[in-house]
Amino acid sequence: MMKVINVENEKIKSILSQIERYYLSDNVSKLVDDWEMKRLEDSLITSYHPCSDKYLFEAHKLDVLQFCHPRAVLGISIKDMAYFNLRELVMIETKLLSLGKIISSTKNSLSIIYPENGYIGWHHNGNAPGYNALFTYSVDGSGNFKYWDRETKSITTIQDNPGWNIKVGYFPSIEDENKLFWHAAETKSKRISIAYILDNEEAWKKATDRILSKE
Repeated sequence: MMKVINVENEKIKSILSQIERYYLSDNVSKLVDDWEMKRLEDSLITSYHPCSDKYLFEAHKLDVLQFCHPRAVLGISIKDMAYFNLRELVMIETKLLSLGKIISSTKNSLSIIYPENGYIGWHHNGNAPGYNALFTYSVDGSGNFKYWDRETKSITTIQDNPGWNIKVGYFPSIEDENKLFWHAAETKSKRISIAYILDNEEAWKKATDRILSKE
């Protein structure tokens, strides 16, 4: 399960604002608009949208090892940008490192911007278990994060608010298939997602406190 929290830390707010301005700048927008370059098609489940309920139910019938990572994505990662402007890449990675340092994480597991109608399909990250913090920016609140609730046996959708949205939670290990945290995200407008993994529960709690603290 993911818990939604508000960012109160002024240093974090400043870094997020800089990241937002970069990702939504004209140079990056040109890359994002070239959506064909960033589309990853799923060759295993082809009949349903990668964020749909039916896709998830089909995935549940298959080998979970096939869904450690998303099999379908429409978005561009910061690493892809290295091919276009190395200086800008170094600049933005410095910001990401600074953000990670504030919450005491060296593991930036995701940094992606989605174009209009972008998505990341159902997957569970069971091959990389751990506590995490997810920073998401939505231009207009049209995006969402959804996950399979094991207790209710249903899909829970967390709708974005315009601006930055912070979620914290835990991704269980693939060693226990019944506890895997299946999740997906999609958006109608441009959306930024940045994720970090924390080493243990204590570090995760401290990171959460740091995000909630004004200092």
